[in-house]
Amino acid sequence: MFGGGGVGWVAGDSCQHNSDQRAWEQQKQDERRASGDEGEQVMAGIAANLPALTWASKTGKRAARVGFDWPDPEGVLAKIAEEMDELVTARRSGDEADIEEEFGDMLLAMTSLARHLQINPENALRAANRKFLERFTRMENALADEALDWSSQTPEQLETRWQDIK
Repeated sequence: MFGGGGVGWVAGDSCQHNSDQRAWEQQKQDERRASGDEGEQVMAGIAANLPALTWASKTGKRAARVGFDWPDPEGVLAKIAEEMDELVTARRSGDEADIEEEFGDMLLAMTSLARHLQINPENALRAANRKFLERFTRMENALADEALDWSSQTPEQLETRWQDIK
């Protein structure tokens, strides 16, 4: 997540470490100590079978708790731009495994941006999906009202309709 062209994390207090966060971390550490799990690794206990966005959010939060994070959203935006460039390069190469890996890296960076912006990425994606489906349905209904079929429309005509509906 933080590899590539330079250091993408900061040590010490990041923007996520306010006094409430530190108190919560202390409570969790006390609980681990009481249960005998004091030496547990940072990522221990995060279920790998969670939905991917939730899993990414949890791992990012855990990394941020120990200071492995960007200091602000601008750092994450730079990382997203870097990952986008790497995805473009991968697409040019045609290597499907590399394309998928770079796309995943970009999604992971996007979950970090969501954390910095205090957005739940799962909720944001669901809302975007609902908005897309509502607009798509409106476009579909408009075509039906005009007795037109999807196949009768050029990509440019569909884009114009989409922009009109937005």
